[in-house]
Amino acid sequence: MQACYAIACDRWDDYGAMLCVSAATLRRQHADVEILVLTDQTSLSQIGTSRKILERYTDRIVAVDGVQGTSRERSRVLKTTLRRHLTGRFLFLDLDTVVLRKLEGLLSYTGPFTIALDYETGAVDERDRAIYETLDRAHYPALAYNSGVMSVDDSPLVHALFDEWHRRWLLSRDAGKLEDQQALNSTIAAQRFPVDVLDPDDNAMILYFPQRFRSCRVAHFLASTRMSRTLLSDLVEHFHRTQQIDWEAIDLCVREGHPWGRAPEPWQLLRSGNYMRATWKKVQRTLKA
Repeated sequence: MQACYAIACDRWDDYGAMLCVSAATLRRQHADVEILVLTDQTSLSQIGTSRKILERYTDRIVAVDGVQGTSRERSRVLKTTLRRHLTGRFLFLDLDTVVLRKLEGLLSYTGPFTIALDYETGAVDERDRAIYETLDRAHYPALAYNSGVMSVDDSPLVHALFDEWHRRWLLSRDAGKLEDQQALNSTIAAQRFPVDVLDPDDNAMILYFPQRFRSCRVAHFLASTRMSRTLLSDLVEHFHRTQQIDWEAIDLCVREGHPWGRAPEPWQLLRSGNYMRATWKKVQRTLKA
């Protein structure tokens, strides 16, 4: 099975570290998976010798020519054109994911395109109405999907889906919306594409549903959402210092059933249902004060 990440950057930064962390956690669960990195020539030249770090945690780097724009724009170009550059079925993972448990179900999907509902319900955000109507007034989506984890077949139907996704993303970009998900939702609605829905534990949006950390297979930290320290931020910081994975921190969080890293705040523990641990930490702080 192939697993793929997409990265565009202007230097070696947190996103490169996230990729290595996610790939290492995937490899820990599935030693035989082939891990690919899709990037662009600009990004590859910008990271310079740090390419060797990527090569240590992945199997193959595919660099695409002619991708223009800011790193954020280039990353969306890569994501919406994934199907053009890879051969065979693949599993796509966003950089801000951590694989915690075996993915037998996720790796065995056979449908053409499998993806999770956004925020588990698939409710369409009314704040996006303007961009949806700009893209296609006649096909307002009934459901919203999250493109952080995708199982993607290699078929003409799926190639057509990605081509239209990219075309609509270009329209979205020109309208000032760089995110890729609205263009994807619009494409699925217009094509009435037969989407298979992932189990929420295969793309758990941890910052919104922290209790799911106790059972999820893929923890999706939504790095663009600014928040206090999390397990992912601890792992990235550790990786920058050592170029190694802090397996002890991952195992500690899995054991304790929360996604907050080595030094969680009491309010974070409360959010993840760790009520006794939160109370004890609060008592300790009060006694120390």
